[in-house]
Amino acid sequence: MLTKYYENSRSEVLRKLVKLRKGRVLEVGCGKGILLSSLASAWPEYDHVGVDVFNAGVEKPGYKFVNCDINELSSRELGKFDLIIMLDVIEHIDDYAKTLRKLKEFGSKDAIYVFSIPNIRFVVALYYLLWKRDFPELDSGIFDRTHLRFFTKKKIVRILNNASLSIEEIKGINSIVDVQKTILYKMIALSLIPFLAFLGLDCIYQQFYVLATNKLNNA
Repeated sequence: MLTKYYENSRSEVLRKLVKLRKGRVLEVGCGKGILLSSLASAWPEYDHVGVDVFNAGVEKPGYKFVNCDINELSSRELGKFDLIIMLDVIEHIDDYAKTLRKLKEFGSKDAIYVFSIPNIRFVVALYYLLWKRDFPELDSGIFDRTHLRFFTKKKIVRILNNASLSIEEIKGINSIVDVQKTILYKMIALSLIPFLAFLGLDCIYQQFYVLATNKLNNA
């Protein structure tokens, strides 16, 4: 079933992407292609390809949409890419190690890989686990019922290193303040941050933005 994720523009990630080196772009789990369409507008001189197992979007000018599991495609069909994006997808994949290996097949020698990955140590998740002693199944967020895998910052570093990817940047995004809907709740969340320090500052963020390159390039 399609959810609001497919209509998410991910502006907090787009601001980072437009600063990167330009080139052919592949987005895995592109949804309706809103992010990819924005990149195509910014870099019209390059090819942009979106892949998703759900036929959520309509192919728009500037990018090509492929309705398929990325593991069923090959670089012979799509070619090599300079920027590969996978935002909030890896947690929906059982064999994520296989998918990470497949991503590298599509990457050029100097490819940049960008991920957004949910953080199970986000304070809201810890509230459910430690205070309410529960592991709920929700329609969205950390406890989205379609999530098959859960990640901490340390685990993210480990799985990407195991996939022969070198992490150049890993940074928390969508903090407890950012995700609040009203000014009052934002102020309350902001006041709590000093008290959360004993848990580790990583618990302030709902997701991690990760930028990686091929490890062999840095050997």
